[in-house]
Amino acid sequence: MEDRMQVGAWGEHRATTYLVENGFTILARNWRFKNRHEIDIVATKDDELVAIEVKTHAYPQETMPFEQVTKSKSRQITQALEIFAKEHNAHNMPLRIDVISIIRHPFSLEYFKSADFTL
Repeated sequence: MEDRMQVGAWGEHRATTYLVENGFTILARNWRFKNRHEIDIVATKDDELVAIEVKTHAYPQETMPFEQVTKSKSRQITQALEIFAKEHNAHNMPLRIDVISIIRHPFSLEYFKSADFTL
């Protein structure tokens, strides 16, 4: 059985590759604010600042990886992205949260733009 941290790191690597191949510019990975809020990937595309939450399962389960992104988690990501924007002089850019849902075996990747959360 694979270690959860290894599976997560693998998923974030695959997600980063996917994003770059699809025109995103990666600004940060695993960005933290005061060790409370973390953004898996911060990127830009089409003049928007995007926080990408990556959820990975090693194998199919009853729930899909993206279903782990709760409203509480989305609020934390939103707060962290607002702080990132201020700290990196990007506070005038539109903000967005996307989700990438990955299953390692057999491989599948789903990308959810805006992830149904309003910023």
